[in-house]
Amino acid sequence: VFGIFAAVYADDVRIAIFNVDGVYQAISDTCIHAGASLGDGGLPASWMAI
Repeated sequence: VFGIFAAVYADDVRIAIFNVDGVYQAISDTCIHAGASLGDGGLPASWMAI
């Protein structure tokens, strides 16, 4: 299972929470290439490296 579970704020920082094979991972919600919110879309598993 892979996908964005939620995009939330922690203090003033927006984070995206992912479920990767049943393990939750959290990263910055801001795409470093386009500046867009990761929570506004999804990412194929092949594009993600944790």
